[in-house]
Amino acid sequence: MLWQLIILLALAAGSVAHAQHQAAPSPSAPASPNGEAVRGAHLPPGVHGPVRDGPSPQDVFLAAMDHLGGRGEAWRDRHAGMVETESSWRVGAESPWAQGIAQFTAPTRGDVWPNVAGCGGADPFDPWCGVLAMDLYMQGLYRRSLALAEDRRTALRIARAAYNGGLGWQQRQHRLCLTTPGCDPDNWEHLAALCREAGRSEASCRENNSYPGKVARAEAGHRKKRGLGRKILRGVAIGASVAQGRVPDLR
Repeated sequence: MLWQLIILLALAAGSVAHAQHQAAPSPSAPASPNGEAVRGAHLPPGVHGPVRDGPSPQDVFLAAMDHLGGRGEAWRDRHAGMVETESSWRVGAESPWAQGIAQFTAPTRGDVWPNVAGCGGADPFDPWCGVLAMDLYMQGLYRRSLALAEDRRTALRIARAAYNGGLGWQQRQHRLCLTTPGCDPDNWEHLAALCREAGRSEASCRENNSYPGKVARAEAGHRKKRGLGRKILRGVAIGASVAQGRVPDLR
């Protein structure tokens, strides 16, 4: 135990100067691509790489979550899992059908983005608008998914699958489930098993059925990183206490 403490204190003390530099406020707050200030949102040191030109996608994401307010860490982790799965945090991500950090298709962007302040005519690669629109869109999908499944975990899976492939397919699979003997609409596996019967291709079913699980794994990875960040910051605090001649609280 003693040698572990010694190593921790040494690492923490070496990180104090770097952490203080990272935490120092900049002369002017960086701006998101649509001009709104990014208000000091930074992941703990070492969680993501250096920023070359302006705020990183992670910084914009955290600032957007802060802007929304009152969501809690679980909701933030869920959205981080979505962004990780959709674009791997690449602002310029583009597929044949979708663009940007949250991978909106043009029709869905046209429906959702005008409902986000300042984002009606925004660039489809604007990460600030993408994250805020993702939050708004997912709220709507989740509410509508609760009409399909009473189990909230299943409803969340349905909402995520709807984000990936459209709510209409999920509603069709739900209707099929209601008329299929032994099918439980609160069981995600039962619903997913009806994908081909609902009229979708094998490739579409494979992608859409696996999507909620991919997001959940990315969400768990983000939660783990957040826990690592807390440990780093705790180590910095311990190192600072030792440097100032105070006995650190190791509880």
